[in-house]
Amino acid sequence: MLTKLDGGSFGITSSDLAALNSNAAGGFVTFTGDLSGGGTVTQMMSWNPSGGAPTFSTNTFANTWTNLVSVKFSQVSPYFQFDNISAPRSHRGRAGACHSRAARGGIGINRGLRIEA
Repeated sequence: MLTKLDGGSFGITSSDLAALNSNAAGGFVTFTGDLSGGGTVTQMMSWNPSGGAPTFSTNTFANTWTNLVSVKFSQVSPYFQFDNISAPRSHRGRAGACHSRAARGGIGINRGLRIEA
């Protein structure tokens, strides 16, 4: 789960996804965002088979991915890794203070959150 450390809301515009292992097939992951004030947004994203070193591809979230209090993801094998989670410029203040609790199940987090220029 991805949340903001100070408990405030945030937005997401894109994330890079890749297979976790070098021999993994392509796959899908479903992201679910919990909105401040109630409700959810959901989006399915995919990545290509690696066939060697995993290659990241950028997936863009719909413009409804704002005012979030948390983001969760669910998947089945093959597992994925993500990197470069981008937040809208309007979240510049403390957007870098997001963290993830990806405890198990073949999920890799590399560099974290990036603010768009």
